[in-house]
Amino acid sequence: MLSIDIGVKHLAHCLIRDKIESWDVNNLAPSYTCCSKSTHHLGDLFLCKTCLGNKELPQLITLSNQHESPIGTKKEMIAALKRRWVSNEPDMVEIGKRLIQVYDTFENVNTVLVENQIGPLASKMKGIQGMVVQYWLMRGAEVHCIAAVNKLKLFHQGSTTYSQRKKLGIQYAKKVLDDKGWDDSVFLKHKKKDDLADTLLQAIWFIETKK
Repeated sequence: MLSIDIGVKHLAHCLIRDKIESWDVNNLAPSYTCCSKSTHHLGDLFLCKTCLGNKELPQLITLSNQHESPIGTKKEMIAALKRRWVSNEPDMVEIGKRLIQVYDTFENVNTVLVENQIGPLASKMKGIQGMVVQYWLMRGAEVHCIAAVNKLKLFHQGSTTYSQRKKLGIQYAKKVLDDKGWDDSVFLKHKKKDDLADTLLQAIWFIETKK
């Protein structure tokens, strides 16, 4: 069974057979390095706002000429170049290619659980969910889209905030690992325990409710 928590930079999975065989978070976005967070590019040049702002006047003139941007004061050239640069936010084609690379490494997966994306602000996540579902259907797996509210149902009742749910998820995931005697070293060392916890608890809910 493969349990999946949807995300672009944090696409989490938990592959369970008799025990957890693979448990990790993958980044579907391309990785670029810069002096700060690289969020845009001018042609083949990747830039952040800090990088562009720190460029000297001759460098800005060169960039402006290369990209047919008007020459002016430093402030004017920076503003003009910003109007020409493109966001590094990955498009759905790039995300789809990376998603295939990640999932092609998994063999003999019969059941796939995918967290269902809801709400008007989740359009991109819905698109990624659709890609994930289609990928695994084409691999011949049985796919189930699971409501996010189910993850804590076996462990906690009552209303909670988003922050509380994240903390409770980590707490109950650790309890599941302890109760089953499963190795918790990956979980304890991981920076994204909340996303790993979501995938495990989603799987446990499905297993327990389908008995």
